Amino acid sequence: MKKEQYNKIIGFLEEKLSDSPHDLDHVYRVLNLSKKLKKMISESNNQIAIDEEVLYTAVLLHDIARVDEDNDETGLTDHAQKGAIDARVFLESIKIDKNIIDRIVSCIKTHRYRKGASAESIEAEILYDADKLDAIGAIGVARSFGWIGKHNAKIYFVPDSIEEYLKENMNGDSKGIIKDKSKHSVQIEFEVKLKEMQKNLYTKEAKMIAEKRLRFFEEFLIKLHNEVIGIE
Repeated sequence: MKKEQYNKIIGFLEEKLSDSPHDLDHVYRVLNLSKKLKKMISESNNQIAIDEEVLYTAVLLHDIARVDEDNDETGLTDHAQKGAIDARVFLESIKIDKNIIDRIVSCIKTHRYRKGASAESIEAEILYDADKLDAIGAIGVARSFGWIGKHNAKIYFVPDSIEEYLKENMNGDSKGIIKDKSKHSVQIEFEVKLKEMQKNLYTKEAKMIAEKRLRFFEEFLIKLHNEVIGIE
């Protein structure tokens, strides 16, 4: 990729996420994690070929439609699918090779947890894993409570029945869209999604990182619970 093309990608990314600095920060964290995972995978098996242009471009563009999804009150916009379409149009406009574009778009389409589409390449697997790792650990705790503040939800809330909560607010599906975000909580998100994250990752390298991050997150929630009920 030419430097001019790379600079245009960065400009496009920052323009798309100009009103969402937290999402922009997330993209750069995922980029750093992707570089770490690529290094770990290459060191453990040098027979695996990882295309840096495909991987890093997909990482940079994977959330370009996140603002569109967040602003869609109908809940019908899927940022992974729309982002893939938008990315293709943009990459074609800056004359990226069609084969490269196809592979980048495939990565973007399959990076989302809730839709269940499977990664079709090692680059897509790394993007998926790095994106999910950013939801757990210390940064995951910080992001979760930032989300709570944004949506006026409670710092601490554990429903009497997770099953009933899912029926009422997520259409009975732990991967479903949250209908009323103010009724959600970090405790619910951990229970229905995050605690199983490690099992859903593709690479063993990401699973190693996830194990440590999940332990931290769970220990934090236990301490929070103890402080809320007054035993610490």
